[in-house]
Formats: sequence, structure tokens, C-alpha cells
Amino acid sequence: MSDTQPPLHTRLAADLGPTLEWLHKRAWPIGGIGLVATLVCLLHYARQERIPLDLTSPSVITAVPVLFALIVLASALLSLIFLTPSWLLSWSLYVGDPPLGESLKPLDANPKAAKKMLAARRRLGFGWIGTSIAQALTLLLVGQLTETWPPGLSVLTSALATVMLGALVVLQIPPQPTRRWSFSTYWNALAIAFAQLVCMLSLLLLYPRHAPDWPTTLSMAAATLVMVSIVQLGTYQFVQRLRCRPHPLGEALAAGAVLMLLVTIAIPPAGSALASFALRAPLTGGAACVQITWVPDRAPEGVDRRLRVVAPAGDTLLVQRPGAPETTYFIRRDAILAMAGIDCRDAEQRANDEQAQAAQDLH
Repeated sequence: MSDTQPPLHTRLAADLGPTLEWLHKRAWPIGGIGLVATLVCLLHYARQERIPLDLTSPSVITAVPVLFALIVLASALLSLIFLTPSWLLSWSLYVGDPPLGESLKPLDANPKAAKKMLAARRRLGFGWIGTSIAQALTLLLVGQLTETWPPGLSVLTSALATVMLGALVVLQIPPQPTRRWSFSTYWNALAIAFAQLVCMLSLLLLYPRHAPDWPTTLSMAAATLVMVSIVQLGTYQFVQRLRCRPHPLGEALAAGAVLMLLVTIAIPPAGSALASFALRAPLTGGAACVQITWVPDRAPEGVDRRLRVVAPAGDTLLVQRPGAPETTYFIRRDAILAMAGIDCRDAEQRANDEQAQAAQDLH
């Protein structure tokens, strides 16, 4: 009889019932972590957006469970995007080679084998992070060189160049001098590079307001992607250690809840982004800025049509002018006839142009 452990997915399926029981016994601490994380996200969002958000109001208290569910959903989606490359570490690049993440498994008791694993682990870490840096620089340079091209062709060229260079860097990670190539070698390298490109493009969406120019935005996203790469390696190592635990699925969920709390506390922009998504997605479909069509004769005085929605408050929406977070306006929903999502930069530029034109007309 073989003593080989069954595959991980088989163990997880068999462990589902005991895992649910394990989580049920720890429902209060896990639920408390979720509640604290939700309130911290709201606090960071109110502070960053400079809005008078009353956390003790009945509308906010009523919305906390829904907000918590949306934050969990947003966290799960972001984790799926950012941690997909961790799963790809279980792939082998060359025929006969161990998986890329083999060196992240627990160290061998033999000192020589452990030293060899540490050397392979350092090579993997530098190569994995180097892939992120190379892809960020490629996306920046090719994006600048093709800036005058048609938008679709520029984006396609930048994406292809980034994936191809990333795949070439990934192929240099395994230390074996003799390599046997196959179709899966190219496919796996391209898949890893493409997954990292998706991570980078997702990060770009998180920085539209902090850095309006493209190079600074990409530089910030690249720095964050380096940290994400470290988290990806750590996640794979954590999963390898979790395989030997009695309740791997339950402990992974509990660890995810604790990690979500730590991220929302230690990184205020991350908590603010989660709360922003949860508050705005049901109202505007995820668009940060909208162009409003007012009900005839009910348009509020001194409020533009192009606004940035920051939060709901019962029958009232809290809005700001794009690029001017100093003032928050309260508008009633029954004064709105229609809303259409627009780009915040375009709205800010139009508002500036209109103000300049109005000042010119006065003179």
C-alpha cells in the first residue's frame, strides 16, 4: 500500500465538512475581524476623501454587513488576480525539471541539500522580481514609443512586447545548465508573463488620482508589483506548508481574514480602495465620476453636471467636483434624472476649461 499523499484538491474536497465545523467554532473571532476590517476601511476612506461620513448613523450601520460582503468579494477578486502567478509556480518550464516553486518547500534536513535549496530560492526570488521590473520598464518604454500610434495598436504592441520579454526572463530562472525544450516550455513561460502583466494592469487602475502622468503612475505600480511578487512567493510557500496541516482550507481562510485586517490597517490606500469600490460599484457601476442629467427645475445651485460620487447617505449622495476634494456637496437622489459614467481626468479637464472660459468672458 502506497503512503503517497493524495492530490491537494482531493484532500480539500474531503476536508470541506470538517473545515466548515472548524470555522463554525471560530465564527466569533473571524466575524469580529471582518467587522473591524470593514470599519477601518470606512475610516480610511472618509479620511482620504475628506467627507463627513458618520460611522454611527443608522444608514452606515445598516450598510456594514453589505459593505463587509462587498469588501470580501473585492478582496477575493483582487487575490485571484494577484495570486494567480503563485499557482503557476507549480508548473515546470523544462522537460524533467521540478516545478519552479520547488525551492520554496520546507528545507531538507541534509545541510548540503538545504544549502542548495536556499541558493535556488534566492535565484527564484531575484528572477521572479526581475520579471516584474523588466515588464514594468518594457511597458513604460514601448508605451512611450508607440504613443502616436492608434490606441488599439499601441496597447497591443505594448502588451505583446511586455509578455515576450517577461517570458524570456522567466526562462532564465531554473539553474540547470542542460535544458530540454518543449512546447509547454514556451507556453508556461508566456502564461506566467501574461499573468504578471494582468497584475500590473490591475495595479494601474488603483492609481488614477495619485499620479496623473503615465510614467509616475507606472513607476508606482511597478514598485507595488515588486511587493506583490514577494507576496506571491510567500503565498506559494505558505500553501506548501499548509498541505501538511489537518485543516488546510479552514486555516487558509482564517489566515486570509487576518491578512485582510493587517492590510487594511497597515496600508490605508488599500482599505480606502476597497471601501471605495464597495460604496461606488452599486451606484455608478464602478465609475468614479459621472455626468448627471438633472430633473427639470430641480438642479441644485452651484453644482456642476460632472461630479465625483464619493458615498451614499440614505436618499442623499455625497459628491465632489473632480480635482476639488475640499468641498463635499449633498444632493438628493430624486433630483437626478440620469447618470452616465465618465473619466475623471476628462471631467477635471472640462471643468478647468469651463472655468477658464468663464473667467475670460468676465474680462
